[in-house]
Amino acid sequence: MTKRTANLLFLPALALALLFLPAPALLAQGHVHGDGHSMQDHAGGQTAAPSQPAASAPVIVVSRGVVRGVDRAAGTVILDHEPIPSLGWERMTMTFPVEDPALLDGLAEGAEVRFDLKVTGSGAGAAYSVTDLEAQ
Repeated sequence: MTKRTANLLFLPALALALLFLPAPALLAQGHVHGDGHSMQDHAGGQTAAPSQPAASAPVIVVSRGVVRGVDRAAGTVILDHEPIPSLGWERMTMTFPVEDPALLDGLAEGAEVRFDLKVTGSGAGAAYSVTDLEAQ
């Protein structure tokens, strides 16, 4: 999935999520951070209950593939990866961002690799990034 495609999928999902955001509850509690704490919590006030359920923790999936391209400027790698049953993915070629650009150092097209894929969220709103990459 290209960064542009991911952005095109993310924006409608964000807009939809904002439609269902309980605005009156947020205003009554004050600004709430992603960690579920309000500004009052950081100032030593009472602990407010999170207004939304906590997001599920990211999951790391280990897979193997062949490097089909590297874009150091964009911080991405194109991988022809094996099937990933836990995600319901068949073998395919995808572009992934890497969390550490140093992972791309010395990486060449055609290299067989083992990689860790971090999955944050689920469904159409999921985000994927490579957190580790090793030539085999």
